[in-house]
Amino acid sequence: MATKIRLQRHGRKRYAFYPIVIADSRAPRDGKFIERIGSYNPNTNPATISLNFERALYWVSVGAQPTDTVRRLLSNEGVLLKKHLLGGVKKGAFTEEEANRRFEEWKKNKEAQLNAKKEQLSNDKKQADSKRLEEEKAKNAAKAELVAKKKAEIAAAEAAKKAEADRQAAELKAKADEERNTREIAAAKKEAQEASTLSSVDRMLNGGFEANRGRLPMPISGTYRVVSHFGQYNVQGLKGVTLDNKGINIQGKPGCVARSIYDGEVSAVFGYGGMWNVLVRHGAYISVYCNLKSVSVHKGQKVSIRQALGAVGTDNILQFQLRKETAKLNPEAWLSR
Repeated sequence: MATKIRLQRHGRKRYAFYPIVIADSRAPRDGKFIERIGSYNPNTNPATISLNFERALYWVSVGAQPTDTVRRLLSNEGVLLKKHLLGGVKKGAFTEEEANRRFEEWKKNKEAQLNAKKEQLSNDKKQADSKRLEEEKAKNAAKAELVAKKKAEIAAAEAAKKAEADRQAAELKAKADEERNTREIAAAKKEAQEASTLSSVDRMLNGGFEANRGRLPMPISGTYRVVSHFGQYNVQGLKGVTLDNKGINIQGKPGCVARSIYDGEVSAVFGYGGMWNVLVRHGAYISVYCNLKSVSVHKGQKVSIRQALGAVGTDNILQFQLRKETAKLNPEAWLSR
């Protein structure tokens, strides 16, 4: 039978290694073999060759035919050279000692070449690593510079945004201050105008009235309760209906009377809807007493604090208002409870 020295393929995809085997030429590549004499691994640099030199020399000596790839491997390992030298010994061209000397000399040269190649590969790898490191440093420096530039742009944008917000806030504050100053000036002018129009007696009443804020007596006699407060309120039982009370509603006991909350002068007495209303001026302030069924004072009459003004009418509820000229005030802030 024809005997071949060839490679078998083992390993995974893209990472194969090859046993060197002696096999029948009729057997499949990766099938049965007679003997395994070594292996070849091309995944290393340089490639790794493990070979049983004596068995390889034996098989080529007895006529086993290596494939082209295996022939190059055997030549690289000196098997073919050794066979040639042994052939020269048989022919008497030189002695066996000379053959061994020549083979050892070739082997030393071969090892020197292999070491030089390994050293060259090591130096190339170091240079490649150094170059890659320098490129990586340059790339990182460029990236850091780009990030710093981006951060600077963001910081500048944030600073500009903050400056714009501060400017707008300053403008709004200046506008608000100007409006407040305008209101204060207008209020001061109004107070000065009111002061100039009041008589000396009215100024005295006005000053005493303001000094007694929160201590003025209730405008109704006897026990009482406030049934409706100042301002807007929802009507009970009527969803979405809101009314605006310009004063407060006070419910007293049967026979209760309305009474003046401070010294003053009756500025008006008039009827409306079958009920009477009384207005009493206390300097710049005016107290209003509504829903009276009868009155006991007349226009121009001087009244004193707690003086009866008239009998409270329907449901014993007095509708009481307090104003400073035309401005409506919350009476509960002025009355003593």
